Amino acid sequence: MAKGRIPRAIKEFSAYLMVTRHYLPELTDGMPNWERLNLSADEKDKWIADANYFVDTLMPLHSGINTKTMTVNSMVRKFMKTFSKFAIPLLNRMQASFKRNENDATAFNFKLKRKKPSRMKTAIADTCYLSVKGKGQGMLIIVCRNEKGEGRSRLPERAKGVKLAYKIGEAPANVNECTMFDFFSGTHHRLQIDPKHTGKRIYIYACWINLSYPQFAGAYSQLTSIIIS
Repeated sequence: MAKGRIPRAIKEFSAYLMVTRHYLPELTDGMPNWERLNLSADEKDKWIADANYFVDTLMPLHSGINTKTMTVNSMVRKFMKTFSKFAIPLLNRMQASFKRNENDATAFNFKLKRKKPSRMKTAIADTCYLSVKGKGQGMLIIVCRNEKGEGRSRLPERAKGVKLAYKIGEAPANVNECTMFDFFSGTHHRLQIDPKHTGKRIYIYACWINLSYPQFAGAYSQLTSIIIS
């Protein structure tokens, strides 16, 4: 389980300690990382003290032309072995913490076990709120938000993008009368309309969709229209 997390090359090992000695006392959501990841204060203090000793004392000796001796090399290797023996159980504990996150995995070089994606069984329930702006020369800026979105737009949990249904000219009575369709990932899209339609009105519906499960797309938005410029 522990292989590969603590670098074996001396320079990489030193860089690892430089990162982690600063990361442990940093705050995440108001809590020090060491406490959030289930380390004791003594374990945190020892990790930082050992890292400081290696980075600030042993590495300068190992890197110096006049100080790099067989004795120093032996001290470095012995320290790396001893530190790894101390750190591996702590890494196991941190990796198992339910509060771990991507930043922890990057700092300590462990992998996060990811849940297998669940299959969709019901339609996306989030409402799709559509806004359209014209940029000229037939270019339209499409932005979709969900009912919980405030400020920056974001996808609902199970959606991967948006399906557009639209018609140019006469207003459709419902989405089934739309003659053109488009798909895009995310919440923002540039829709290019042939400039020959400049001056005409375009009518657009939008819904959240996951193309892996198109049968469970959300309900269409209210009809939005704009004159193509």
